[in-house]
Amino acid sequence: MKKTLVFLTAILLLSGCSVTRNKEISGHYRSTCYNLGFPDLEAHFNKDGTFSYKHAHNPDIIFGKWKIENDTLFLFSEKFEIETTSIEEVADYIIAHPDSTDVPSVSNGQYTQMKGKDVYLIKGNKLYPMTENGHTKYCHLIRVKK
Repeated sequence: MKKTLVFLTAILLLSGCSVTRNKEISGHYRSTCYNLGFPDLEAHFNKDGTFSYKHAHNPDIIFGKWKIENDTLFLFSEKFEIETTSIEEVADYIIAHPDSTDVPSVSNGQYTQMKGKDVYLIKGNKLYPMTENGHTKYCHLIRVKK
């Protein structure tokens, strides 16, 4: 009986921590890097596990879902699944097909360059973009009051 009580207490504490973490991440974030006076990226994380992204000088808003595993934030969006093309390949395509309106995409709206998802390391009120080799401290996101 005592082991069962300890086990149930541990489960409740662990599940309580994950709920707290979700509340901590929710809010409005901005990139610390700016493009012509505007943050490179503004992101809003909702308590229900959804998010929106707005890049500087791009009218499109990207929507998706987020989840946390340990100290890592994962973002998923249908837009992130779109294959991207290098700027050189796009230029070649436009030259070869000048009348086409179906130009390949250079960007799928991602901020971290991870395949099919964006990934951030969570440290307090800051989100550090993950790379293939770890995380970078450049152009991280910081929580702001909106």
